[in-house]
Parts: sequence; structure tokens; C-alpha cells
Amino acid sequence: MDAVQACSKKHRYLQQLLRTFAWTILGLCCFVVPSNRAICGDASPQAAAASDKGILEPQPTESSESLLAWLSRSLGTRYFILFLFLTVNLAALMVMNGLAVRRDRIVPSALIQGLEVRLSEDRFQDARLLVKADTSLLARVLATGIPQLASGYDKALATMHEYGSLEALKMRERLGYVWLIAQLAPVLGLIGSVDGLIAAFDLIAHKSSPLRPNELAGGIGTALVATMVGLWIAAVAVAFHQIIRNRMNRLLAEAGILAERFAERFAAADRTHAP
Repeated sequence: MDAVQACSKKHRYLQQLLRTFAWTILGLCCFVVPSNRAICGDASPQAAAASDKGILEPQPTESSESLLAWLSRSLGTRYFILFLFLTVNLAALMVMNGLAVRRDRIVPSALIQGLEVRLSEDRFQDARLLVKADTSLLARVLATGIPQLASGYDKALATMHEYGSLEALKMRERLGYVWLIAQLAPVLGLIGSVDGLIAAFDLIAHKSSPLRPNELAGGIGTALVATMVGLWIAAVAVAFHQIIRNRMNRLLAEAGILAERFAERFAAADRTHAP
């Protein structure tokens, strides 16, 4: 029965992993979906003369350009690589943290029900074997505390609390990198904005002939797009961090309560069967 539950758990885990991977690929594909943008080039002198004479020129044609290509052109190579690096790392961290806070990884229902059945039937040895066979956080916490019950319930409780605190610290540390990206993205966007404006004003300062709008569009476009991309990355990272942190705290608190309750039942069983 335990082997069947383990196989079923692995099957569900693989399904969720594939589902998460599929959604990640779908999200990345959104960046390469072509978007029609009008190529509004500068009017040539011949076009201006024709316009003055009342001759109508053809309307600008539309070209299929992906969002990724547009961002690369608007941001420039440096900032495009920086923001792409942040986006890829954020996507990877979102998948890792999303998988880490699944209920099956922290407080699986199958383990809780299995322990309840075995303990209610006084099958304490089977309950211990079930704890050792499970890889969830709750099972690992119990596995560190049960051997210490011989030294007293307080000793076992302290051991479980220490192990649980270390595991929670690892999970929060991994989630902290999402918050780091949420703080870095707007800063990089601001740096890109300042850099773009400096390039635009530097062109104005060193240009002797009258400037055309398209000559300033590069620097100003970098300034605006860099701010927009940085804020979008930060918004996604902050929202994900808050949702995952709340879920993590709730599951960790539940794991702590269940670990103390099961440890107390194991301790009571040891006292009952003590010679």
C-alpha cells in the first residue's frame, strides 16, 4: 500500500512539474508573438515637396515585428541582455519556489491520514516506517524528533524545532532572491532611463545642424522602455513573492502544529509501552 502511494505521489509530482514547465514555455512564447507595428519613417525631402503640392503619398505599411525584437531594438544591447537575464532568472525562481511550497512537499494529506490511521490502531512501528519512507518536510521533522523521545519529549521538541527552523530558513532564502530581483529591476530601469536621456541631450549638445525627431527617438525610447520593463518585472516579482510567502508561512505553521501533535502521540505511546 505504501509503495502504491509513493508511486502515485511521484506520478502527481511529474504531472505538476510538466504542467508548470508547459505554462512557463507558454509565457515565454508570449514574448515572441508577432505584433503589427507601423513603420513610420521620416518623410524625405521629395515626400515633403509632394505633400506641399497636394500629392498624397501612400500610407505607411505595417511590418510584423515580435515583441522581443521590438524590445531589443528599443532597449539596446546592454539593457536588453540585463533585463533578459533578470526575466529568465525570475522565471526559474518562480518555478522553483512554486514547486517548493506545494502541499505534497510540506504537509502531504496522504502522510497525515496514514499516521492518523496507524496511530489510532496502535501500529506505532508502521507509523515510524511511514515517516522514514516519506520525503516531505513534516516527515523529515518527525524523523529527527522521534529518535530523541527516549531522552524526553522536550528534547525531541527542541530537535524538531531546530530542524524545522533550518528548513524554513532555506525556503525563505530561496524566495528572497525573488525579492532581490523585484528591487533590482526598477533600479536598472531608472539607470536605463538616465542613460537614455544623457544620450539624447549629449546628441543635442554636439549636433551643429538642426535635429530631426528620429535622431532623438533612440535615447528617449530607451529611457521610457527601460522604465516600463523594469516596473513590469518588479510588479510580477512583488506579487509572486507576496503570494508564495503567505502560502509558505501558512504551510510551515501547519507543519509545526502537526509535528508537535504527532510527536506527543508517539511520546504517549512510548510511555504506555515502557516497562
